[in-house]
Amino acid sequence: KPYAQLFSEPLPLTVRLSTQMQQASWRRAVADMHRQCVMAAMQLGGEQPTNEQVEAERARVATRLKAAWRLPWDNRLKETWWRLLLDGVQGAGGHGIALSKPCPCGWDAPAHLSKSERAAAQRAHVFWGCTPAVAIRTTISHNLSPGSQLLPKHLWLLQPPGEQVEQGVWAVAGMAALSAMAGARKCMWALHMEDQRGAARGRARPVAQVVEAVGASSDEASDDDLEPARRQRQARRAANAQQHRRQMRQQRRGAPAPSTTPHQYAARRAVAQFEAGVRKFVDLGQVPDSWGGKVQEGHCFIGVRSRADPADENNMIKELVFNMRRMGGDVLGDGGV
Repeated sequence: KPYAQLFSEPLPLTVRLSTQMQQASWRRAVADMHRQCVMAAMQLGGEQPTNEQVEAERARVATRLKAAWRLPWDNRLKETWWRLLLDGVQGAGGHGIALSKPCPCGWDAPAHLSKSERAAAQRAHVFWGCTPAVAIRTTISHNLSPGSQLLPKHLWLLQPPGEQVEQGVWAVAGMAALSAMAGARKCMWALHMEDQRGAARGRARPVAQVVEAVGASSDEASDDDLEPARRQRQARRAANAQQHRRQMRQQRRGAPAPSTTPHQYAARRAVAQFEAGVRKFVDLGQVPDSWGGKVQEGHCFIGVRSRADPADENNMIKELVFNMRRMGGDVLGDGGV
């Protein structure tokens, strides 16, 4: 059309259209960050995906993200995954900012890496290779069917590790696992720094006493969020007192007192937080409509059971079942992962 005619006709500008125009650049930036996360997750698992594969998986991640926010669950347990997709987890290479100190577990990024590469390596370490992350991965693998292989893309992108795992159930388990990993990192660093301050003063303390000092409640979905704070304080005092009595008995017998490093304590706490996050979803008792008929009672992590309504025998009530299996012994084996 002629130039004058284009401007003589009124534009059908609506609120929805103007909002889309304003958010266009922001949506492109989010999509680019999602592509980078998809690429990093697949490469960490040893794959070399093509651009078409990355774009297809990015579209699926966007769909999973919308479904995840609709889950009737604490949004704080979803936030870590949302931030991971945007490379925005503080202390885990988020926003391209790498920590200058090595991890309390002993790992450090190679010195020859650039700042961005070092930040990416720290993100991979926190959410895959660190001691708490490995402990959670071990727990997840223990709950999957034999022969299932857990890859980074399964956690980072909430891609089910097999057809036998329903997408909605895996979303809950995956987001709870990522949230526990992020919380364990904060707990581990808090214990490590307090331990270093005590050593500098010449008064090194056992980790049990350091836990009491720092509170061990440094992540978004802490124990105090999942249970009343008063019960948590009482439980910590009882656990510390029990460990102190055990150490005193061993010292009287001439045996060395057991030592727990910050990363070992954080790993055990991460597994407990992971289990608590899944249990919190079950305790809410709301079965998502999208799970209808797909999740059986014996499904891994979370099942759905039907029972007759006591008030109306013709009506069936669906309820969630907590199906996580605990590993026999310590998730750290004999001294850590």
